Amino acid sequence: MLAMGRFGIIEARAFFFLMDPTRGGSWHHPADNLRAAIRNDNDAGNRNDNLGFRLAAPANTTAAPPCRSCPGAMIMRRNIQRPPVLVGAKHRASGWAFIHSCVVMRRFGNLFEDIASPNNLWRAWREFSQGKSRRPTVVAFAWRADQEIFHLHQELMADSYRPQGYHLKMIHEPKRRLVAAAPVRDRVVHHAIYRVLAPRLDPGLIRETWACLPGRGSRRAEIACLGAMRKFPWRLALDIRHYFPSIDHAILMEDVMARRIKDRRLLKLLGEICRSGDGLYRQPGMAEFLGFPPDFPPAGCGLPIGNLTSQWQANHYLSGLDHHCKRILGVPAYHRYMDDMLFFAHSKSQLEKTRAAVAAWLWDHRRLKLKHPNAAVLSTRRPMTWLGKRISTAGINPSRRQLQKMQRRMTALVRQGDEKTIRHSVASYRGMLL
Repeated sequence: MLAMGRFGIIEARAFFFLMDPTRGGSWHHPADNLRAAIRNDNDAGNRNDNLGFRLAAPANTTAAPPCRSCPGAMIMRRNIQRPPVLVGAKHRASGWAFIHSCVVMRRFGNLFEDIASPNNLWRAWREFSQGKSRRPTVVAFAWRADQEIFHLHQELMADSYRPQGYHLKMIHEPKRRLVAAAPVRDRVVHHAIYRVLAPRLDPGLIRETWACLPGRGSRRAEIACLGAMRKFPWRLALDIRHYFPSIDHAILMEDVMARRIKDRRLLKLLGEICRSGDGLYRQPGMAEFLGFPPDFPPAGCGLPIGNLTSQWQANHYLSGLDHHCKRILGVPAYHRYMDDMLFFAHSKSQLEKTRAAVAAWLWDHRRLKLKHPNAAVLSTRRPMTWLGKRISTAGINPSRRQLQKMQRRMTALVRQGDEKTIRHSVASYRGMLL
């Protein structure tokens, strides 16, 4: 590593081309710390993400005057060239797009034993049961939790585990949906899978993906959308038509999961969980209730809403679209919360081309369709409703539908006369509004 002055090289504390990799160190630390990573003012487990060349000089030195012969000045004056913005299939792919198409992400193996281990199953049970200790099904499982965990471990290791049936529930707010609740033992397996796979696969998602990820969520997505509304003059909102019922099991397992996982036993387990909800959306009367067209969804499609693995896999199902929009289409600002997507740009024509390119990618690679293929590109001066909130350049407020729902809820609670429930609801709404 080189220690550099404000405009030039001041002192060389170690040779740059070392055979052994160096870790840590900076210009105000002894040279021995470069190779041993021994910090006088940092813990042993400290991690830095900003390592690199720094233009700094010790207090007892004098900075060199800026000139063309000074390497430091040339480094500071060099402009960084960005790759060209490409929209549509007619344009020739840039070098970054070619590299992205050739990159093979790391694949993980030998994970099935970690998922099926009694220790992981027990921790998954503890995480799942938090806040649910009064539910009858959870109480029944907790009464014999050690036996249930041991039986799950034996079934998984013997490849005899099969998901059981679902408890179906119809909801009408904010729209009609079919929620499928799996038994407790199956949900413990879902949490066990998530505990092992999420830390390995979630880093492959871009930072503009906000759903089903620790430390993100809808609130941070709204704040990021507000920042983009104030920065760009044009916006485009897209969502996918019948997203969860339209997810193809073969594409999910072969093009998404198998690309990152090479454990055959784990892929088989994930496939069985996906296929367990295959016939939920094709039951008699279900298409009429949910507003599906005839003969929809086709066989081999659909993830049940309610499983932790369904939400997590549905989020990864569009990860390829995220990278396509950011790296190949070159969208200036892009945000996605599950299947709700927002695009921002300085040019209206660029967003119109992006809309066509996204629709083509969804059908070619995921067999999905946009809910509104001809969605209009609007000005960011006009407020928009996203994730249940009214977002404008002035700030974030509850939407009209959310306010009406709150009013109906409070009116019903007042009629019931339960003071404790009213007090808790008022505190919850105050935290959401203030």
